[in-house]
Amino acid sequence: VLSFISTSGFASTSMESWPEFDKYVLFLLAFIGGCIGSSTGGLKVMRFMVLFKMTSRELQRTLHPHMVVSLKIDGVPVDMKIVSRVLSYFFLVIITFFASMLIISLAGVTPIQAMAMAVGCLSSVGSTMALFGVTDVASLPAWTKVYCGFLMILGRIEIFPILLVLQHSVSYVWRRW
Repeated sequence: VLSFISTSGFASTSMESWPEFDKYVLFLLAFIGGCIGSSTGGLKVMRFMVLFKMTSRELQRTLHPHMVVSLKIDGVPVDMKIVSRVLSYFFLVIITFFASMLIISLAGVTPIQAMAMAVGCLSSVGSTMALFGVTDVASLPAWTKVYCGFLMILGRIEIFPILLVLQHSVSYVWRRW
């Protein structure tokens, strides 16, 4: 569990014979990642806390539409700008994950193996691939390896800085053209 949530990727045993439930829990832990400020990959635990608290507040607001609800974590109110940024980041990660899963599945791997590869690359946990039987990455096509390398960079740097560079580059080319 620590290996997957810390995204170190250390595995000391073959995980293919483990029960399916255990594999899926480890898969989700690799997706979540570690704490804010750590060098772990994944979405980070604090962002999930904000998402879950925001979801419970929205459920309360649905029951009581005129109620004013503030989101607090450890008694400290969270600004709506931060909640908005967390939501947009979560949305971008989910879109990137599903698009990557579809792109990687074009290489001839099963959908669950494509999911494991996408999460492994985005969260920097290579052992998620071993959970679902991907042991030989060398047999994959070259474009898949290049795309997985791009996903690793995207997962390590995070999505917003890459999008800012792309936006600036496109606007620069657009102005020059």
